[in-house]
Amino acid sequence: MGFTDTGLLPLKAASAMAQWVPVGPAAAGSQLSETVIPLADTTVLPLGINTATIPTYGGAAAVAIKGQQAYGIAAASLGMGAQVAIASTNGALGPVVASGIPAIASGVPAAVAAVAARFAVGRALKNAATGDYFPILVDPAQVI
Repeated sequence: MGFTDTGLLPLKAASAMAQWVPVGPAAAGSQLSETVIPLADTTVLPLGINTATIPTYGGAAAVAIKGQQAYGIAAASLGMGAQVAIASTNGALGPVVASGIPAIASGVPAAVAAVAARFAVGRALKNAATGDYFPILVDPAQVI
């Protein structure tokens, strides 16, 4: 049987995790090489979305990365094309809204420096109501 490239990044899970949740790398410098953890907030840049249910530590995690399609669970109603980010500690996703703090041409205002970086997971490819599974174009990005 030949090798089939699915395009998914083959990694390991640092813990049990559900399918269709955003994941990120384990802490920098940790002994957990090639290992991902489920993300619970918007302060970490997502690597992608886990595509399989993983029952135990060290289980195989197939991660959809930038440019690939995956699915998410809607934490709130959202429209097609909406930029989505983690909106719940269970990994459910909701629409991203701007902080409302304007940047200025001469640099970053002091108010912005006090705001923590936030990261989106990607864009919704169809409308979704709360609790729906919906397709996402994975496109991790920082939002302000």
